[in-house]
Amino acid sequence: MSKEPSITRILIDALKPRDVTIVEIARSLISLDRISRVEINVAEVDVRTETLKINIAGSNIDLKEVEKILEKHATVIRSIDYVVAEK
Repeated sequence: MSKEPSITRILIDALKPRDVTIVEIARSLISLDRISRVEINVAEVDVRTETLKINIAGSNIDLKEVEKILEKHATVIRSIDYVVAEK
């Protein structure tokens, strides 16, 4: 009997306002139950915004929960650049 497939790693390209810190976002994301690691890199800086690469690892990551956290911080997902699914 095989396990249900789950997302264990995801790389998100996101856009956030400059007044929101990546530390705030990382703390909120890591507080989610199934997330064990969060890495955030600022890829580009503009006058009002920053482009982020958000690398999330865990077990059975719920993308909807991740989206809610990012929305709370006025951060928009531009694309999902990498996904690892396991069973």
